[in-house]
Amino acid sequence: MTVNEVAEFLGCSSEMAKTMIADGLRLPVSGTLVKLAANGNADHTDITEEHLDAFIKQFEAEEPGRHPPTKVRRELLTDARHRCVICRESHPLQYHHMVEWAKLPHHDPRHMIAICGSCHTKCTKGMIDHKSQVMYKAKLLTPETNNDPHAAEKRNADKEVITWLIKNFPLSLFEWYFSRGLIERIELIVDDYIAPVWKTFHSPMFHLHDKELWKLYAAVFDCYGAAHAIAPELFHAAGSTTAKLMLNDMSDSEDWAKHRKFRQHVHEGRNALQMLNAYLNDAYFDLKVNELDIRGSGEFVKWRDKANEDDEE
Repeated sequence: MTVNEVAEFLGCSSEMAKTMIADGLRLPVSGTLVKLAANGNADHTDITEEHLDAFIKQFEAEEPGRHPPTKVRRELLTDARHRCVICRESHPLQYHHMVEWAKLPHHDPRHMIAICGSCHTKCTKGMIDHKSQVMYKAKLLTPETNNDPHAAEKRNADKEVITWLIKNFPLSLFEWYFSRGLIERIELIVDDYIAPVWKTFHSPMFHLHDKELWKLYAAVFDCYGAAHAIAPELFHAAGSTTAKLMLNDMSDSEDWAKHRKFRQHVHEGRNALQMLNAYLNDAYFDLKVNELDIRGSGEFVKWRDKANEDDEE
């Protein structure tokens, strides 16, 4: 990369980028002076993506959430065509998390936007609310829907699918599954209820027109599926409806490695679920997702009670 290209990624002037190479920049917390590595000379300077990422990581270590990697910056800049997503000016751009880092640590470009400093300030102060930010992002990524004569039809079809999904797969139920998994518990009846919906989602007949929504649902289901596949090797019920971790200090390292993978899948699944919930509430606010979820949870309670009655008989 040239100095000018690096300046665009960092949202600074070319002169400032040159200073980072020649004299360095102090880290915000420790005050350590760090330099941006570069090849070449004053007439022809080349900074590799690895150089830039190494430089950025040092700042991210001291200010987590404020310094996304180069790959994420490139995706956000190209999506925005190097202009502020909100005001469309070509000022130096910054990278804003629509889902706040404090609530959900992530550098997921699907939930970030490239915006100028002025608009960034408005977003962080609440002058531009979260729902508006999501709408700016949606218009940026799917301008063709404005010309799609079947857009309303497709959205209505997706709303029907979402309603079915939430009825059969309440988000709160999945939150319970992931939360219990993090404290080494698996509610077997919840697992039994979720598994058929997971299989339906992955069947060839399942379809959503909203590809972003499909990706978000897939992320949740994939994390669940990965955890579900490992769980039988780690947890046992012992006559209870709750399966508990059966590993102990005598268990071998391979089993503990599987346990770490299980926890990783559960943790990632919980994060993915929060992303999905935020998107549904913003993009399909007219569905009243929370009310649907309450009704879906009620359906689960009815199913659970009937299953318990059948077991008693």
